[in-house]
Amino acid sequence: MKLKLDYDICMAAGQDAGDKNMRKNGRKSWNRSDWNIASEVTNKLLKQQKHHYNIVYH
Repeated sequence: MKLKLDYDICMAAGQDAGDKNMRKNGRKSWNRSDWNIASEVTNKLLKQQKHHYNIVYH
């Protein structure tokens, strides 16, 4: 069974990616790099589902 990605799941996956990068680098809060990774993952998943959102963090 294929999981249907909706907006909330795409956002959660992006947040997880940002959290993973933060922990990997030994931080307790996000920096710009974490935000950028989170937005890249979120946008990639949203584009796959053809959602009309574009999340940008710079």
